[in-house]
Amino acid sequence: MPSKIEWCDETLNPMPGCRRIRPGCKNCYAVRAAHRLANNPNPDIAERYRGLVTPDGKDWTGEVSLDLSVLDKAAAWQKPKRIFINSMGDLFRDEIPLADSALVIRRLLEIRQHKFVVMTKRPALMLELLLEMLGEVGGWSEWLAFRKATEHILWCVSICTQDDADEFLPLLARMPVDNRGISVEPLLEHVDLLKNLEPNWDCFELVDDPCCQRCGGDGVVEYTESPDLWGEDSPSEENHLLPCPECAEHNRWVEQIAKRSALANIICQVFVGGETGPGARLIHPDWVRSIRDQVSGTQPKINFFFKSWGEWLDAMVWDDLIVEGKLPQIEGEGGRADQVWLARDGEIWLGQHAGKFLPTPDACERERRGVELVKRIGRKRAGNELDGKTWLELWD
Repeated sequence: MPSKIEWCDETLNPMPGCRRIRPGCKNCYAVRAAHRLANNPNPDIAERYRGLVTPDGKDWTGEVSLDLSVLDKAAAWQKPKRIFINSMGDLFRDEIPLADSALVIRRLLEIRQHKFVVMTKRPALMLELLLEMLGEVGGWSEWLAFRKATEHILWCVSICTQDDADEFLPLLARMPVDNRGISVEPLLEHVDLLKNLEPNWDCFELVDDPCCQRCGGDGVVEYTESPDLWGEDSPSEENHLLPCPECAEHNRWVEQIAKRSALANIICQVFVGGETGPGARLIHPDWVRSIRDQVSGTQPKINFFFKSWGEWLDAMVWDDLIVEGKLPQIEGEGGRADQVWLARDGEIWLGQHAGKFLPTPDACERERRGVELVKRIGRKRAGNELDGKTWLELWD
């Protein structure tokens, strides 16, 4: 069916049904959608989703409904589309025979005119299936053919927290395919994608670079500055040498570039978004900026797609949009909306939340902890502008 998801044209669900397993699953939109579809007046639609969620519509039952004929629609479409496969579940589950998942993947390999996105929160099972399929093809030339056969599919893992990134990225890196991506939605905390990556030093050409003008390439400088300038790093009177601060800063910068290059060898696409719907959790603007900066300017290119802020928006941005006439001033909106002081570390610091009022942090505390005032204004009004522009890059 035509999709409201901004980065695809259609969604097809050959195997709806799932289970909650990670923090990002807490407010799963698909549970609510499956419950609604199970009560659809069209008996064919209702039958497909009946039994997938509990009677109260609050959770999955763990059952799935496999129907490969759903993919025949994609085969019939001649105009190329971007199609999200199984938005209403996960193709890879411990309770599902891997052979069933393979049926879906093999059918996708036959439909070459479209670009498919296959996403999972269980990358170990996705990796197992791909390695199993790769083992069937034999030698080097067959392996190249396998990579060619899968190039119209973006193999994606869903990451919402730092723990997800730490666990999933190494598995994603091992997948024997060319196009891999991550979906960081909902983004629930600061996520460092580079944290555990080995720097790719091959991204630099070794040339005769001029030595550091401060230390002459020795890496140390004499202690000739006032001790107050060195702070806690002030040496003892007996030690007159210190690591060169300019070299240290340069080395940190170089290492970040090498790690971003390593990330670019793993993924070609990043989707980012805040949470939507009832109970939507907060998003800090610096979390989004951080991911954008981690993937920007890499070679090969990592495409960055910022989908939406979700339900919450930086209050200063909201006020600016009203002043610029991009959003209407709504009578009493400020009095009704939840507004929360959110620290960069994810702590709900202070504000008005669920009808409760808390004191306001002082300016020093806001600066030190990266505290921003965010307001719940709804997804449509929050939009998807980041620092004055939209970021809608997609893999080819």
